[in-house]
Amino acid sequence: MKYCDSRFLNRKPFQRLVMTLAASLLLPTMSYGQRAEITGTVLDQNGAAVTGVRLVLLNLDQGLKREVVTGNEGYFAAPFLQPGHYVITAQKSGFAAAQINDLDLHVGDIRSLQIHLQVGGERVQIHVNGQSQQVETVSPALGQVVVGEVIRNAPLDGRNVLQLALLQPGVTPTDPDDNGGFFNVTGNRSDSVTYLLDGDLNNDLLNNLVVYNPNPDTIAEFRILTSNYPAECGRNGGGIVSVATRSGTNTFHGSLFEFLRNDDLNANTFFNNKNGLPREVLKRNQFGGTMGGPLKLPHSTKGRDRFFFFLGYQGQRQVHNVSVNDTDTFTPAEIAGDFSKSGHDANNNPVPDPGVAAFLNLYPFFAQNTAQAIIDPARINSVARKYIATGLVPTSPTGSFSSQGRSVSNRDELTIKFDSEITPRDKLSVTGGFRRDNQILPFDGASVPGFPDALNFHSWFTHASYTHVLTPNLLNELRLALQRQSNDTEPHANLPTAAALGVGITADFPTGPPNLLFDTNLSLGFSTLGPQRIADTTSSFSDTLTWNRGRHNWKMGAGISPFQNNSFYAFTVNGEFFFAGQGGVGTQNALADFLLGIPTNFFQSAAARSSVRSTFTYGFVQDEWHVRSNHAWRSLRVQHAQVRHPGTHILHPPREAVFSVPQCAPRDVISRRCRRAARSELPQ
Repeated sequence: MKYCDSRFLNRKPFQRLVMTLAASLLLPTMSYGQRAEITGTVLDQNGAAVTGVRLVLLNLDQGLKREVVTGNEGYFAAPFLQPGHYVITAQKSGFAAAQINDLDLHVGDIRSLQIHLQVGGERVQIHVNGQSQQVETVSPALGQVVVGEVIRNAPLDGRNVLQLALLQPGVTPTDPDDNGGFFNVTGNRSDSVTYLLDGDLNNDLLNNLVVYNPNPDTIAEFRILTSNYPAECGRNGGGIVSVATRSGTNTFHGSLFEFLRNDDLNANTFFNNKNGLPREVLKRNQFGGTMGGPLKLPHSTKGRDRFFFFLGYQGQRQVHNVSVNDTDTFTPAEIAGDFSKSGHDANNNPVPDPGVAAFLNLYPFFAQNTAQAIIDPARINSVARKYIATGLVPTSPTGSFSSQGRSVSNRDELTIKFDSEITPRDKLSVTGGFRRDNQILPFDGASVPGFPDALNFHSWFTHASYTHVLTPNLLNELRLALQRQSNDTEPHANLPTAAALGVGITADFPTGPPNLLFDTNLSLGFSTLGPQRIADTTSSFSDTLTWNRGRHNWKMGAGISPFQNNSFYAFTVNGEFFFAGQGGVGTQNALADFLLGIPTNFFQSAAARSSVRSTFTYGFVQDEWHVRSNHAWRSLRVQHAQVRHPGTHILHPPREAVFSVPQCAPRDVISRRCRRAARSELPQ
């Protein structure tokens, strides 16, 4: 797309009007994933095409009607149909009316029908199997549909509907080294999946993962396409997941539910029993309800057959004790500097640690008993003493520490949908969704208790579509969508900062002590991914024009989707010391190196804010040419996509410090000389 310039403004008014109208018909769309379509031919008893046949498609759930007329070759098409239960009647003067019953349309269905009219006579009724076609005869796209009743009755852990994708051919669980998605489709990356909710984009463009994932009781149908997508679905090649929310009907309906998980129904795990830990506490309550029906507006007509609403709420309250077993840590003797039993001989008997003994022999200033590998308690590093005095470093009589921490996950979710038939030619649908998820993680950045992190996620999704029938064979659908996702991560405990512990570093946004990492599996400190605040907002504007002319079914559209990201991040802002032990610069024992203040290296980043803006535009043109009644050819399929990045602005560009300190051994790593060396390595 090009921006307007003076050459455009100088055109004649009529030319500008024509170009403006043409552009309004070419806005972005992905409505394929939410609507259904019926195509077919009408023939007489001799197999000849019948033109001018009036077909009425009646949605029995909502009473909505759509009328189409067959063209010169008896062909008809009815796109953008609401999924549901339909009855179709075909009428023309001189012929007996034909009626098709029990026709169920699912999300993304393209059903092909062949209707035969008899000259004169009684009405002919045709019964169609309500299931989806087992062999797709119209669309080349490969995929499967899961309907609402199956979704609501499926035993989904956490009531996550996306787990249904793993039941489809070609879909596999995400590999551990993948980029954080839920599943892989036909071997593609997990972050290459397009998510659609009621036909509109439901991807966070920063990580390309889903934004709003409704609960099963609010979903009408779930469809996944794995390959051969139509041109209007050309955003990603790694699968298309389309979810359609439930709509209100002419009758009121509702439900209440609660799902319970409780540790009273569980057994203890093998490793908890082995290490003397109690059974993990698990209390999860998921509860909510739905309500839908006709909507009567004040001082207006009745809602039956015209206005419908549906809303659903789900809440979750969960407490879970998470176990971490067999973390190597200090014994009470070791934390006082006594490593006389930290080594082992060939028979696995405890002996003085040889690395500590060798170091003390080389630097007797730190030794109380060199041969027994005992450090003089008075020579223990001042920072290490403060870590120990504030209770940040755990001990265990055996040197192996097993613990439990309380994890909390509380969620609230609300989904609202409004459908309206404004006139027989105009239909409006609006969907809104909000979800918040507040979590407390006890071991997000540490392997021992005492360093919990709080995560707060919020998701919003709004969508509106307006369908206008220009003629029985010319239809236009305008779509608007706005989605937003934000998440905050921050420490959930007040702990001393580097300044309080005597560590000579400066943090832009101090939130706790510098992290300590050991070459064992011991780690202390809050998550290095926080504090952070990320907010992503994506809007999209779309319109699709469908034109049925003879045996050709044309679709065309284009699009624009602006995206903005606003972030504040302070990764590893408190700093992080790593004690390598074996291969390090001190005693070859990471725990002893900590007591002596000899880390292998130190890492720290600065706090920064960023502002990212980009715009995604695309367009497509597609023609389905029905050569014969049983053969269709997509004679034209052109699509184009472009991403523009108008700018990325970072306030206070992040600085990082990574340095090792062998020149400081065996002196105190936070001595004045080492602090000066550290500052000299900070990028300016």
